[in-house]
Amino acid sequence: MTKKIKALICAALSFMFCFTMIGYSALSDTLTIGGKVTVSIPEGLFITDVSFVSSSNLDSQEVSFVKHSTTVEAKINRRVTTWRPSQSAVGSVTYSVTVFNNTDLEYAYRGLYYQNSLDGYNGNQSVSTSNGNNSIGVVCSLANASAANKIVAPGGSLTFQVTYTIGRNLSDVDYKTLINYQFGINVETEEEAREAVYSKFADVLNTPSTYETLIDALDNKFDGTQEWTSN
Repeated sequence: MTKKIKALICAALSFMFCFTMIGYSALSDTLTIGGKVTVSIPEGLFITDVSFVSSSNLDSQEVSFVKHSTTVEAKINRRVTTWRPSQSAVGSVTYSVTVFNNTDLEYAYRGLYYQNSLDGYNGNQSVSTSNGNNSIGVVCSLANASAANKIVAPGGSLTFQVTYTIGRNLSDVDYKTLINYQFGINVETEEEAREAVYSKFADVLNTPSTYETLIDALDNKFDGTQEWTSN
């Protein structure tokens, strides 16, 4: 066997060996990928779903919720009526909202908190908890529910509806709102109340995404009699 042939055979064997090793390595890497990924869910009560139910007289509607919170961002724009342009119809959209209570405490619905200090959210337009011709209305079905139907049991969920409306006298522009659906802890003793407050305040301080809500709440409580900043 000539030296040239031997050299070709050795080169071929070397190539096959390298190819086999590379292929085995890739196969091994693929086969060794496995197991489960565990995603921890924080304690607290927060929205898990907001879904569209129905709408009328709107050109557009958008909705989203802040992860691990009870805050919903919405943007709606009323359709301009062609049959009676001098008097617009009321525009509305209804959503279904589900909250989940990932604690061992009982929560109850308290009301709405409108964050009106953020840029781009409605300007000076007021937000009402009822429908009106001159306002943006945000009506929650829990507002008139019985006390028992406002409760979210430990480890349980609660689904309710909320309707956003644009009054007929408002301009046909985008209206953006950032609404916090407030739920409070039901307690029976002062000690339970203190522990609940300490726990919730600690949660806020340890969660930077909630600072804006805390700052707005503090600023809204200022009576204007002296200099104040919550920053």
